[in-house]
Amino acid sequence: MMEETSNPDRSGGAKSVPFEQIVSLCADFTTEWQRSRRPDIPSYLDRVGDDAKETLLRNLLEQELRRRRRDVLADRFGLFHVFRTHPKSV
Repeated sequence: MMEETSNPDRSGGAKSVPFEQIVSLCADFTTEWQRSRRPDIPSYLDRVGDDAKETLLRNLLEQELRRRRRDVLADRFGLFHVFRTHPKSV
């Protein structure tokens, strides 16, 4: 879930730069995970202003937890497959 963070500009409108930055950083984070790397969340938080850190942290944690759960399930399935196909070896 992406949350939008915006900063008012001097003309009374809203800038979406922090939101775009968060979207881009979340995409980079996902790409690193897909390359079998575990990205460092604090290094991503250092790339945004204080007004966007909380939103970015929430989004990155959500992605990380989802991927860790997926990895655990994959590991469990892999072990189940080994037990089932080679019961005397384990």
